[in-house]
Amino acid sequence: MCNAHLPTQPPNRVLYLKSLIQREAPLQLLTTYDLLILPTFPSPSCREFPPQCRTYYVMPAIVLQNIRKLGVLGGTFDPIHYGHLQIAEEARGRFALDAVLFIPAGEPPHKPRGQASAEQRFVMTELATADHPQFAVSRLEIDRPGASYTMDTLQALRERYPEVALYLIMGADMAMDFPTWREPARILSLARVIAVTRPGVPEARLRRHLATPAMQGVELLVAPGLDLSSTELRRRAREGKSLRYLTPDAVIGFIEKEGLYRV
Repeated sequence: MCNAHLPTQPPNRVLYLKSLIQREAPLQLLTTYDLLILPTFPSPSCREFPPQCRTYYVMPAIVLQNIRKLGVLGGTFDPIHYGHLQIAEEARGRFALDAVLFIPAGEPPHKPRGQASAEQRFVMTELATADHPQFAVSRLEIDRPGASYTMDTLQALRERYPEVALYLIMGADMAMDFPTWREPARILSLARVIAVTRPGVPEARLRRHLATPAMQGVELLVAPGLDLSSTELRRRAREGKSLRYLTPDAVIGFIEKEGLYRV
């Protein structure tokens, strides 16, 4: 059995994930024992052993210590792009959030199954957020069987972290469909809900929507809009066009390595 050891200090997540991709390690090794993960390097001596001995360790958990206000941003992230990161950062600053938790959907109930697997979307989200000390990624919905409902996710977070105030972050396009979500009233009781402006949904239209009885309690965040969508990135990848400056370079490298969105 390999005697690889865990380092006392966790290394940079970007460097780890890039090296992991270059070694073509199986994605299933990126697992966690808690809601959040921070991978750690294997011992260099472990590379001298046969492939079956090359175990890649993860820290058991990042404990949410001294966090009072946690942003929650869900989505398919197929793929994640700078638009997602921008609204998370805008909400973090505006509402003084201690951290923002990105939660890739396992089986999104409102969207058809995408081209990238849940594991691939999880890794892309990790790569995109790895260099931000207040961004983290959860496997909560990916590891939970069945459709990924926001209400269930918030309930799980509330039970695990009862003293933490939850802030659900959603783009304007998602906010327009919020009344059709599963138990929207329950969602509003579990978290403060933030609707962030974005291109494609005029601000005046969003304001009118938020004024309807079904949206009472949802707060508006006017943010600089990046006119990006995962659909557009997939189209560009399919047509062989560049994704540079649309999503982080580490995500682009992963898309190219995995051959995603080519068909």
